[in-house]
Amino acid sequence: MLKNYLKTAWRTLVKNKLFSFINIFSVTIGLCTGMLVFTFVKDELSYDRFWKRADDIYRVLYQQKMGEGNLMLSSSSPLGLGPELRNRFPELEDFAQATPSELNLKLTANNAEGIKIKTLRGDTSLPRIFDFTLVAGSLQLVGEQNNLIITESLKNSVFKDKDPVGLTVYNMPTWESKATPYHIIAVVKDIPSNTHLRAAAIELERPRREALNKEGGGTYTQVYFLLKPKTNVAVFQEKINKWYAAFIDNHSRTGNSILLQPLKDIYLHSDFDAALETKGSYRNVYIIACVGILVLIIGCINFVNLTTARLFKRYKETGIRKILGAERKQVLYGFLIEAGLFFSFSALLALVLFFLLLPALESFIGHPLQATLFSDPFFLLPFLITIILLSFFTGIYPAWVLSGFKPADNLRGRISGLFSAAPARVRQVLVFIQFVIAISVLTALIIASRQMHYINTKDIGYQKDNLLYIGLHSWEGKAPVLKNELLKINGVQQVSFAGWYPETGSTTMSSTIDNPLKKEEKIKISQIVADFDFIKTLDLQLQSGRELSAAYGTDAYNQDSIMRMNKEDYMAYIKSHAVMVTAGTAKQLNIRHMNEPIPGFGFVPVGVLKDFYRESLFQPLSPTVIFADNQIDYSNLFIRVSPGRGKELVRQIHSAWQKVYPSRLFDVQWVNDVLAKQYTVQYKQQTLFMLFSIVMLCVAAMGVFGLIVHATQQREKEIGIRKVLGASVTGIVQLLTKNMLLLVVLALLTAIPLSGWAMQEWLQVFAYRINIQWWMFALAGFIAVLVALLAISIQAVKAASINPVQSLRSE
Repeated sequence: MLKNYLKTAWRTLVKNKLFSFINIFSVTIGLCTGMLVFTFVKDELSYDRFWKRADDIYRVLYQQKMGEGNLMLSSSSPLGLGPELRNRFPELEDFAQATPSELNLKLTANNAEGIKIKTLRGDTSLPRIFDFTLVAGSLQLVGEQNNLIITESLKNSVFKDKDPVGLTVYNMPTWESKATPYHIIAVVKDIPSNTHLRAAAIELERPRREALNKEGGGTYTQVYFLLKPKTNVAVFQEKINKWYAAFIDNHSRTGNSILLQPLKDIYLHSDFDAALETKGSYRNVYIIACVGILVLIIGCINFVNLTTARLFKRYKETGIRKILGAERKQVLYGFLIEAGLFFSFSALLALVLFFLLLPALESFIGHPLQATLFSDPFFLLPFLITIILLSFFTGIYPAWVLSGFKPADNLRGRISGLFSAAPARVRQVLVFIQFVIAISVLTALIIASRQMHYINTKDIGYQKDNLLYIGLHSWEGKAPVLKNELLKINGVQQVSFAGWYPETGSTTMSSTIDNPLKKEEKIKISQIVADFDFIKTLDLQLQSGRELSAAYGTDAYNQDSIMRMNKEDYMAYIKSHAVMVTAGTAKQLNIRHMNEPIPGFGFVPVGVLKDFYRESLFQPLSPTVIFADNQIDYSNLFIRVSPGRGKELVRQIHSAWQKVYPSRLFDVQWVNDVLAKQYTVQYKQQTLFMLFSIVMLCVAAMGVFGLIVHATQQREKEIGIRKVLGASVTGIVQLLTKNMLLLVVLALLTAIPLSGWAMQEWLQVFAYRINIQWWMFALAGFIAVLVALLAISIQAVKAASINPVQSLRSE
């Protein structure tokens, strides 16, 4: 019996080539998309779950209360907090400092070339909390020098067959010319890529000890707690915050608290942490998972629609089977086996397509996947279960409908009652659902594209084009020499040293003061210390007052001399020293007049700059004050160059760099590229929306095309009679297309509120965003209607153009 069912299914598949192709194509695309999405989502959700004690590890967050309902969260916490808590609370088993860092590694001290590697800088507690797998050497500190643990990949790429344990390598630091030696003490297995602590090496150092400051001051760093198993984290967090509130003396810090972030949550739930490079977005995971499921649903809808549409050509076959003794369940089994055959072919093709697209997926997400369908056997079981369930649930409705007809009606080709109308209505509903989904995703693409265009073109207050950036360095007193060398280059327009980081928006320092407009709130003031050319180099716009100038004795800020002042001298100094503020800062700090100290902060504003966005557009503008210091030594470097000469000038700048710093690594970036990295997740979302929109519209259009082909075949003689009676081609095309186009229009009206609500939620992550406008929905609807019309018209015009003699010949 099974053999007979398989033969019948195969003959049906071969006989109806067009419908078989549409079915198999739709399901193949759906399954392949589902596998790619499942692989991506599984990888995103797997971050930091492989550590043995992952359930007991927490990152310490420091939360500051800035005002009513306004909280500022930081991943840096007081260095002295760990020892203090371990002495007081038995729940805390261990703690470790761990900070992502970089090394400019070279094999000999005199070697001018090096390689930049990502490292994890931590103390000796780190290997006790995170279980690195030792391959060679020891994880214990050796001697007093800097210790380095490298991964197998770094060993194989740099040392090849040589044993690196015991060797000394050198780091070209950014704060001094002399290379720093590092003693390699061990080799460990590669740290899996699905961790926010990605690194090619670990800088192991002795724990730094510092007493916890009662006023909240001191060193702040990234710390991880290892709690004892089965600790009630909520209760423990409440206990330590109660103690911490009592410990702090400074009333201005009342309301600040310690939060414990689970290790498994860090990757997907760290939007607040601008310094964390390896992070994802739980919103992104939800969006991609939902859209992937929707693509699969559209493919399955095509299968159901075309199968039910074609079922009525098989009445007689079903009737004969029943007359020959087949029971309804046997007929049902036959059609389910047919559905299983379609899905089996589609699954095989989907596997091949998945294999071909997997490298593209890894390239898209930026790292190799730890587990895929081909590397993890546990992937196969859910895949097979999914195929079986999909083939059953997709095939059960068509099979149930056809197996329910009476044999006499089957043989006469007559259908009556509920069965005659229900499948047609179901097909209309399913086509409607297809286009609601496709139009919603297409609308999301249009809105996301406009938002990213807005970000790229928004006036951010300074000229980001043709601006080069070299990260944090200690210039060792040679900053003026380097500046002069750079300005000698034809094409270098301006050079400035400044304590501002485009990657994160961080500044030289910050202060927290009482809000002069709302005394119960706090305001964080970010302070940029830069040389006098900073305003010109960034092309910041002066709104009122004057720029800082070396011609004024009160304009030069010297941090080293300030650090040596006593309290009285410092208070006198801040009441006379000049600064510049942004327009938003002047408003927030209630600065009404120039040349008067800022209330609650000190320092004297002499000029107001047009607001500039030193942080990404995810963050609202925050108060920013600029100090000028020509003796700045520990800062970043900005170089304004002439347009159109980028590559040539970078080479010349490199030569000038080597004259002043012959042993330092030259690492320059375009500010445009640095800013673009802030929106990597959003750019990827836009790309996915585009791909999914194309796929969805194509699959939905193919399904509609198949239904129109079936409809024209069913109404072939009707079309012939209408033509004989004088109907035009246009009129027949309208007859065949109006119902489908009506469904698309209704789908558009339904998709508008759904997609509008979803994208309004998506836009909330941006502090500065577009307004969703009517034309975005209209454009999505126009594209959907156009695609559907093209798919429908191709077959409708063809059917309407057939000579009626051919269609009526059998009569």
